Amino acid sequence: MTNPIPSLEALFQAGGPFGKLAKEVCTLLRTEFSHYSWVGIYMIEEPETLILKAWDGPQATEHVRIPVGQGICGRAAREEKSVLVNDVQEEGEYLQCFLNTRSEIVVPIFLEGKVVGEIDIDGDKVGAYNETDRIFLEWCAGKLGHAYGRGKRPGWIGMYDPEAETLVDRKIREAEEKGMFDNLPTHGKRLNLQENPFAEKEWQLAFKVLKDNGVAPEFVERRKEIEKIRAGMKELLEGAIRGQKHLYRDLLARLETAIKALNSSLVRENHFIQGSFQLPQIDIEAEMAEFEKALS
Repeated sequence: MTNPIPSLEALFQAGGPFGKLAKEVCTLLRTEFSHYSWVGIYMIEEPETLILKAWDGPQATEHVRIPVGQGICGRAAREEKSVLVNDVQEEGEYLQCFLNTRSEIVVPIFLEGKVVGEIDIDGDKVGAYNETDRIFLEWCAGKLGHAYGRGKRPGWIGMYDPEAETLVDRKIREAEEKGMFDNLPTHGKRLNLQENPFAEKEWQLAFKVLKDNGVAPEFVERRKEIEKIRAGMKELLEGAIRGQKHLYRDLLARLETAIKALNSSLVRENHFIQGSFQLPQIDIEAEMAEFEKALS
């Protein structure tokens, strides 16, 4: 088995409709893990009801709609936590899909602290799943929740979901279709990527000199540091931490300090940037909560 995380990261970063992403994730997980016999992703798209969004396996399931609270899937959504069942034959709440299923793991997908869906995986052997699977799948669920949010939250720049087109998106699209942007002074011209559009003209040369010498703005350097820390945390996560929680805690503390420093830099930078071009700050509480799950 190869390391699936780079392939998953590529899927999450590629964009596209959430339904397509969900299907690709299901297929990749089942392909990479032989003990993942059937993989499904359910989303709560109706009140108190889990709707099957995508799946991959030998055959379809009859359970395409599951009330929250019913079965193992419904319990995970109701209790807002992962559920790992070693032997489904000893589980009274189990909703049978396939005769050969012996174990199951269900991991909720969160968005802004609320369960919006879940990953459901069946196995053909008793005790097929353990804490390593839980930690890994909770990481996947975190990425899926982020991707789902990009298609649903107004103002997010990211995955395009036709069902979630905002008023601003629609107005811009309609204006483009009517040709209202065709007569702009810069129409048909290449963007000048060598200039900082937010800097005064007398500062443009200074910015170019800094750029040519590999010197980036403070907030860019701080963001690089955060990504470096995240990479270290992900490396530990890929190894299921393996008794290295003290290292993870140290990285967690460094991440919190780095995010605070970055947000301070962004506040200063935004004094020189107008309106919707302002740089978004990182939600430190959501960021820390996501990584804290890996240690629970």
